[in-house]
Amino acid sequence: MMIRAGITVLILVLLIMLPALVLRSEPAVLALSHWFVDTFTDLRLELSNPRVRLYDGQLSADEIHLVPKGSPGPALLSILDFQADITLSDFFFARLDDSRMQSSAVVIYVSEGDDIEDPEPMDWLQKITWLPQTLRAETVHVVTVAGNTHVLFLEELQGNRTERYGFRATAIAHYRAEPVRVGVDLSALKSVQYVTGLDIEGWIEDSRVDSRADFVGHLRGTDTEFQYDLNLEAQHPDAAAFSGFQGGWKLKGPIRLSAKMRGDTQGFELEDATFILDNMPAYRFEALGSLLYRGAGDSSIRLQATGDLESLHYLVDWIGPDLAEVGRAQANISLSGSLDALFIDDFNARIENDEGLVIDVGGHIVPGENELTSGMTPDEMVVQARGPNLAVLERWIGTFPYDVGTWRASGKIHGSPQRIAVHYVVLEMGSRDTFALRAEGRVGNI
Repeated sequence: MMIRAGITVLILVLLIMLPALVLRSEPAVLALSHWFVDTFTDLRLELSNPRVRLYDGQLSADEIHLVPKGSPGPALLSILDFQADITLSDFFFARLDDSRMQSSAVVIYVSEGDDIEDPEPMDWLQKITWLPQTLRAETVHVVTVAGNTHVLFLEELQGNRTERYGFRATAIAHYRAEPVRVGVDLSALKSVQYVTGLDIEGWIEDSRVDSRADFVGHLRGTDTEFQYDLNLEAQHPDAAAFSGFQGGWKLKGPIRLSAKMRGDTQGFELEDATFILDNMPAYRFEALGSLLYRGAGDSSIRLQATGDLESLHYLVDWIGPDLAEVGRAQANISLSGSLDALFIDDFNARIENDEGLVIDVGGHIVPGENELTSGMTPDEMVVQARGPNLAVLERWIGTFPYDVGTWRASGKIHGSPQRIAVHYVVLEMGSRDTFALRAEGRVGNI
């Protein structure tokens, strides 16, 4: 009986000591790692010059690759010059809460054109629970292949846990070959044992040109898409970097944006958007509306703008410097088009000067190449003007020999830089008690 009890105790001791003995053996730990990846994933683990001292809490390797089984394609994940300080408790419980990791380069590759089933958005969300206490990477490349190849390039990635399911990261991202600094705070939203979404608060900043965007909101994952709902505040020193009017003047000056931003991996829409463009003394506009963006060259804008202009020349570049110098204009404008080409569907502007001259102008500006699709004549305006006397028109008509008193004029103008035609001209001046004149007609070419 005593012998049986002793054997039982010995077996229990060996079972307890076996994991500890295995973990002391580098080949055993590496074999266990390969077995775990091969058994529980569709990937194959490849290691170059691995070094394991688990009881000292140190792991390292020159290269780590997770390659799809049976695929000649690139690795889904590659890590170079990997070093980690990992606690035994993190190792046993398959978590990295108290561990530290760093690498010289990380490459993540996702393709829709291979035979490998890519992780679904819900699967990616679970990865936040794998993030370590601290994370450092000199460079990160995220390569996605879906029709076109897109590469997200990050430098100086630094991150650390802020809570059990929270993480804060900063990096330098390269946008159109220009570096911008980004930062984000993530907090996981859990339902029982699964992460269903993230609370997000972050910023994007280019200190060289005083450009910054701040956003706060939520990210959700479905079976097929990431979807986000954010409140966005942004500013940029020069709107000319983004857009302009086709066939006209380029937008310039500092621009600010406040909007609700909803979207997915295919693009986004700005709702309840407020744009403030301040290029004083030339012009200042505040615009309300929406913007839909589905990638480079695929955007749609609808805006209602009100503002103050130094000259109508900023709206219509063929009206001539004389009219442009009459005075400042208050304008209401309806805009549509894209980030690359904004069209003036409709505008109304009033010019007043100290001499009593009042000019009301309304119309639309449509580039000639869009005439057939829009159904509108290029650059059509209706002009109405009035004044207390003809002296206010001396710069155009010279000195008039009679004081005819008040006058009114109106006409519909079609124009371009090469040709101006005036239709339905009506001119009234004077009064029945003195000298009255009414003229109607048209001017074919100016």
